[in-house]
Amino acid sequence: MMPAKDGTNRRTIARPLGGAVTILVSAEDSGGSMSMIETLSPPGSGPTYHRHSREDETFYVVSGTAEILLETRSFQCKAGDHIFGPRNIFHTYRNVGQDPLKLVIVYCPGGFEQSFLDSEEMLQAGKNQEDVGRMLSERYGLTRKPLPTKTRPGPNAAADPPRLRGSPPHCSASPHADE
Repeated sequence: MMPAKDGTNRRTIARPLGGAVTILVSAEDSGGSMSMIETLSPPGSGPTYHRHSREDETFYVVSGTAEILLETRSFQCKAGDHIFGPRNIFHTYRNVGQDPLKLVIVYCPGGFEQSFLDSEEMLQAGKNQEDVGRMLSERYGLTRKPLPTKTRPGPNAAADPPRLRGSPPHCSASPHADE
């Protein structure tokens, strides 16, 4: 078991368009099995539409309201909801609320959290977003593309319970949300 950190090793990276990413657990901390970040996104913001070739992602909404898009399925998620995104599935999220959106994102296996540090270092060295995008593709297996023009609502969480890896995604309330 890995003991919880006291926060002294956490690293927060400011995002170019506002918000921040805090590395909570690095691949180094977990022996490579996973990493965990916390994102803070202002209203209307979120990352580009992309996919990871190496990592599965789980999104947990801590506060705010997120629209999470997995391929062409759109999910409205509120505090306490979570959604699983398998590797090689294009996805993004947006803060669709009026308040900041706080997400905890878990990558399995770990390692992608380093991309935020590498991107920050490149931007501080005067590199542009095109250079950063190329690095993310080459070093981290990230592919970006334009948002799909047509999306459809995701399944109802109550009618579509959690599934195993590779199955259709879902957004469901945390089993501990009422505690």
